[in-house]
Amino acid sequence: MTVYFTGLIGISVMSFIYELTIITYPFFFTTYYFFLKKNNFKINIFEIVFAIIICATIIFLHFYQYGNNNLPLMINNLNEQFNLNYSENDFMYSWINKGIIDQINLYFADFKISYIFKYLFYSHPIIFLLYIIFKYVDEKILLYLVYLSTISFLLIFAIAIDWARFVHILYCFILYIFFLIIDNEKIFLSLSRINFLNKINVKFLNLLVFFYCTIWTLKHTYWQNHLSYGIFKIIKKNLLYFY
Repeated sequence: MTVYFTGLIGISVMSFIYELTIITYPFFFTTYYFFLKKNNFKINIFEIVFAIIICATIIFLHFYQYGNNNLPLMINNLNEQFNLNYSENDFMYSWINKGIIDQINLYFADFKISYIFKYLFYSHPIIFLLYIIFKYVDEKILLYLVYLSTISFLLIFAIAIDWARFVHILYCFILYIFFLIIDNEKIFLSLSRINFLNKINVKFLNLLVFFYCTIWTLKHTYWQNHLSYGIFKIIKKNLLYFY
């Protein structure tokens, strides 16, 4: 019960600190289900129903206020109650400041379908981890929860423009789930022995991985230049000092 209420209270509080945390609720159910199975605890239907009700209530509270927040009123109250001197320029608008349709970036005039394909490519480590999970995990309910967690998180990309940040966040979530449910410390070594990689020289592979990790510069927002090869630009600029 301690783990249950600690997790539920923690994710509820975080959702009021950062609203987009509500998208990560399925990860809570995934990790808690794994905790129950690993410790051979019985699944309590009451706990599941109660958690769903709490999560649904918080989601409703957030969306009920979607587009209705009054930033000038909040600033005025802060200044009067705490003798402060804030202005609107001192704050950033929350994601709930706009209407839902106005927030969906697919309707933006400057949005391009190519942005989606770029980030699908940049997300290949996530896709690789999901492939291993689906290939080596037999627990159907756990797989469905991983599916649900991933798909629900993808909703963020419809209302955000800083996709690089959420690619990294999703990767951390999936990596955590991966090491949680894959009970094989040498899984990557096992995979390398059954495909074409075992035919390539190890030193060459290490060098390839090094350059691969240094050439990518994933920009914050989806319209920025993504193939900037930062390491080569740094070397080029520093070489100029020798002339």
